[in-house]
Amino acid sequence: MTDPLDGSAPSPGSAEAVEASSARTVARVRFRWFLLACAVAAGAVLIDQGSKALALAQLSEDDRNPALGRLARLTARLQPRHRHVLR
Repeated sequence: MTDPLDGSAPSPGSAEAVEASSARTVARVRFRWFLLACAVAAGAVLIDQGSKALALAQLSEDDRNPALGRLARLTARLQPRHRHVLR
């Protein structure tokens, strides 16, 4: 930003310089948060798709696989239109 009277840039200690610097800092911090959110979303998608691929590779629809001893079982359940994926 320049001084409208003489066309020079604001002095480093002026309120305009501090405000401009603060605005750049806020924009930089927001951009970093945006990048972090994108990275978290991409990680979630990769984990989701990887776990689906692993489940389809390891489980069949007819089998009941024990997990955590006898406390839980893993089975594959697909919607009727997706049953061809397991065959």
